[in-house]
Amino acid sequence: MEFSKLLGHTCEWLKGTGAESDIVLSTRVRLARNLKGFPFPARASTDQLQDIQRLIHEKTSSLAEFTKGIYLSLDQLAAVDLYLLFERHLISKEHAQSSRPRALLFSEDERVSLMINEEDHFRLQIIHSGWEVRRLWQETNHLDDAMASVFSFAFHSRFGYLTACPTNVGTGLRVSVMLHLPALRMSNQMEKIQQAAHKVNLAFRGFYGEGSGALGDFFQLSNQVTLGKTEEEICRILVYALPQIIKYEREVRQTMRDKHSTQLTKLVQGAYETLRQTTAISGDVAMSQLSAVRMGVHLGLLPLSIEDVNRLFILSQPAHLQKKEGKDCTAQERDLARAELFRSSLN
Repeated sequence: MEFSKLLGHTCEWLKGTGAESDIVLSTRVRLARNLKGFPFPARASTDQLQDIQRLIHEKTSSLAEFTKGIYLSLDQLAAVDLYLLFERHLISKEHAQSSRPRALLFSEDERVSLMINEEDHFRLQIIHSGWEVRRLWQETNHLDDAMASVFSFAFHSRFGYLTACPTNVGTGLRVSVMLHLPALRMSNQMEKIQQAAHKVNLAFRGFYGEGSGALGDFFQLSNQVTLGKTEEEICRILVYALPQIIKYEREVRQTMRDKHSTQLTKLVQGAYETLRQTTAISGDVAMSQLSAVRMGVHLGLLPLSIEDVNRLFILSQPAHLQKKEGKDCTAQERDLARAELFRSSLN
């Protein structure tokens, strides 16, 4: 595969469309599944992992979602290519860093992907721009049924689907939304929001999920519990909680615009001009400035396309920059390349 082609391709979840897209960057539904008769990946031998990888590839290639899919054997890829896939939310950091035989299968539009031999034998993911939890769950459930017709899953009559991590036992379902919450962060409201979410078994994580930081005021909100819950109950919790968070973020943004219009305009315009004129900029600073610009676009303060702003979040990540430059780069070289990206895109 020519990874350079991905640089010119906008991930479906970055298109800035879908419901509530000013706050909700994307919705993701993920299922963890293991095959009956095989040990979990951490306990499997190299031969068994290769058998699992081959079996899953053979049986999924006939499914409609993957007939034109892209299949990659990850243990044959360079580190920069692995991290490019990670930055595009196609694989986890653990999948990128693992040394075991493993693979990735994903659709051309990057909406549907299958991590093979990560923590579980496979993890099915469907991701979409905006707030689409019910439709995505229906689509995921349909694909899960199709896969169940060609695989025998590790399943217990009492506990449900068996997974390597106890937190996924039961449905194996993780539903998450990527939220852009700059106003709540700037008004020091995030701790209160996180505590309220925790009470209904929802967790806030960073831009790249568990263990990552909240880059650019982006947070992932997802369910914590799968055991003892039905898929419908898990979706219902998010459907109940998310509109309240969206409403709160919008109210704070509106208050900032009504009562602190001059400061807000100065913040947004300052971030925009910084990105247009910078000669070197670190990843953390870039994400912070892009966050302000993205909020400014949705408030009508900047005449930019939200899709172009969303794309800059990904294209300014380290692996994407290195693929564009065509070489391994030092941190200083990436800062220079990142600044050039912003100048050429925004001027």
